[in-house]
Amino acid sequence: MENNFKIGISSCLLGNEVRWNSGHKLDKYLTHTLGQFVEYVAVCPEVEAGFGVPRESFRLVGDPDTPRLVTFKSKTDHTDRMLAWAQKRVRELEKEELCGFIFKSDSPSSGMIRVKVYNEKGMPHKIGIGIFARAFMEHFPLVPVEDDGRLNDPLIRENFILQIFTMKRWRDNLARKPNMGNLVDFHTRNKLLIMSHSPKHYRLMGKLVADGKKMAIKELYQQYQLQLMDALKLKTTIKKHINVLQHVMGYFKKQLTGDEKQELLEVFDHYRSELVPLIGRHPAGRTGPHHRFANAHDPGIRQRLFRDFYAGDCLVFYTGMSIHPTRLKSLNEADARKGDYVLYWMQQSQRAVYNHALEFAIQQANKLDRMLLVVFGLMDDYPEANPRHYTFMLEGLKETRAALASRGIKMILNLGHPPEVALSFGS
Repeated sequence: MENNFKIGISSCLLGNEVRWNSGHKLDKYLTHTLGQFVEYVAVCPEVEAGFGVPRESFRLVGDPDTPRLVTFKSKTDHTDRMLAWAQKRVRELEKEELCGFIFKSDSPSSGMIRVKVYNEKGMPHKIGIGIFARAFMEHFPLVPVEDDGRLNDPLIRENFILQIFTMKRWRDNLARKPNMGNLVDFHTRNKLLIMSHSPKHYRLMGKLVADGKKMAIKELYQQYQLQLMDALKLKTTIKKHINVLQHVMGYFKKQLTGDEKQELLEVFDHYRSELVPLIGRHPAGRTGPHHRFANAHDPGIRQRLFRDFYAGDCLVFYTGMSIHPTRLKSLNEADARKGDYVLYWMQQSQRAVYNHALEFAIQQANKLDRMLLVVFGLMDDYPEANPRHYTFMLEGLKETRAALASRGIKMILNLGHPPEVALSFGS
């Protein structure tokens, strides 16, 4: 896992009471989960530009391309003051080497998309960009940006996390002496990741690197970075992942037996049908495609099999995934009891990632400011189970327990009838 790197963020999302009404917009996913992997650089345009707390609220008015920043009641225009501060602040941020920025949605200063802009009749249209957000994106066109509202979408969140971690790796590469050898090494480590987002960019960037000696190294690096970030703006799909997995399978064609090839193709079909996740272990014992490739003995293969992304970046995505309301079902009308921990009874979904019930339990524990306890009831008389089944299950539970421990979550395995084990910890 890379060392923590810097990400810009709207200050109120960290819980700082800097909003117009002296409030905040604390986002626990950003602080408790993503915050484990990044160092935040907080920015509050209004406060840093000299406006107090509390203060009269602002709104954007006029031309959506060049809106004015005006106070809501007194109609005082503060556009020039904010613009002057914003231009100064983005220059200051150059030294931070930010790998991304998370803006506060809908803010007239920090909203990056669909901010309300009021016309001459006082009617709002969600077509604007905040004053500071616009200045930042113009000054740093290749730095990944998102807002807190859009990050509630799992696919957008996954893409943003991918972008910032890749930007960190690219920055690390730039810190080394720019030369063809270092660029080839970076491309080798990340080319399958690029392919999973855009086969077109994969081909173009491969040709760019292959022909790299024909241009100045500075120009080569600039073109490569531009194409890299363009590629990662495109979302992955199951179809794209299958394409990459089939490509990876080609690396093993001399090592795999016919039966092993058939088994992999069956795993691909399970993934295509969404019966297994791309990573991790299915509760019924099936493993996803990445799990089958992760144990490759060839170090060159291991470097290229999404290792940087799926071993690290994707963990951040799955940690704190959004839970759609239709997945939630209350089994009784009882009120939640006060206690020392939130209890999660793990039984069927024996995994620490791609587990909606677990993530919901984590969210509830964070909300209540309590620890989370995971409990598993182990029976010794599963119907038709044999020692091989138990060995496989226990190996998986050992992996799950270690993965939970890495997130600061305690897991207890007790021998007994599963519902009775769960109830014993809930009483």
